[in-house]
Amino acid sequence: MFEWCRGSALREMIDRQVPGVACDDWLEGWMFGMMQSRLQFEPPLAMLDIRLGEGARPYLETYQQQGATVQAIDAEALSQPECLVSHEARYDLVTLLSLEREQCLERLDLDDPLQLIESLLSAAKLLNAGGALVWSYLYCFSSDPNNVRSLLEPAAIYQSLIRRGLQPLWRADNSGTGRVAIYHDSDTLFVRHGAILGHADQYERVTRVCGGVRRSQAASRVNVASSNT
Repeated sequence: MFEWCRGSALREMIDRQVPGVACDDWLEGWMFGMMQSRLQFEPPLAMLDIRLGEGARPYLETYQQQGATVQAIDAEALSQPECLVSHEARYDLVTLLSLEREQCLERLDLDDPLQLIESLLSAAKLLNAGGALVWSYLYCFSSDPNNVRSLLEPAAIYQSLIRRGLQPLWRADNSGTGRVAIYHDSDTLFVRHGAILGHADQYERVTRVCGGVRRSQAASRVNVASSNT
């Protein structure tokens, strides 16, 4: 399933002092908290972190301290067909967490409109049996169809992976939650207006979503902690 940034969850993670969690302009603290508070694993864990955007990634240090072996690759490199052919390693956990900021607010590239889902499908091919794939990115609400950033809503991205045989990672089911429900949820947090001032004429609001699937129901080193938020 997928989650979106909600104030109740962020407050709970701040209170527990999860490393890297804060109420920041781009909601990256919520994303870091989700990675550390919702995911549990049994070492040794082979992990691949797909880099999209620049910035600190505090969840990696936490995982390494818990016994994970972390490899990294740029998202652009992963998009090359020869990369998957030559990349023989397989992983228990693959993460694709976007630290893009203003880049996420650029208009849709009509020559390559499905970049994110293509990256996720490529990432899924690198999973061990039972391995988990987790992603997060900024989701933009636009009132003008000419300013659409993505053709796919969070639920559509999630469903496209499920329909290819991947299994839900989270237990709760938000798979049918649409953009209207997210937009009007009183608990939803949005990127602060000052951060997107240069794009204020294009987008009404921007939030962050996080999704997760696993390759199969085989024994997995990655599990999901229960949450009351």
